[in-house]
Amino acid sequence: VKINLGHFPLNKYNDFKKEIFSLTSEIFLYEVNTDKKWKYLVLLYSWEYAPAVEEILKKVEFTPLFHPLTDLSPQEIIFHIDRELKKINKEIENVNQALKTF
Repeated sequence: VKINLGHFPLNKYNDFKKEIFSLTSEIFLYEVNTDKKWKYLVLLYSWEYAPAVEEILKKVEFTPLFHPLTDLSPQEIIFHIDRELKKINKEIENVNQALKTF
């Protein structure tokens, strides 16, 4: 799985979406945020579509944002997410225990 995290000009979003989904329906697009100028997103797709997707991203002036998990395998990403969820659950448990003492 290839992961792209970044942004491009908001006025190019409709063309991007039309073109990207004309390649395949096996692309996951998550819109992270939108402001007055930019559309921020995460894009997941199979490596077989990478050359075509990268060409589309160039057309829409996509600017990648760095995130340490984007260069990991899906298994490694799941491992990191699971580890963080365990930390959060432990913190929730500690808070709940503290609340019981009141």
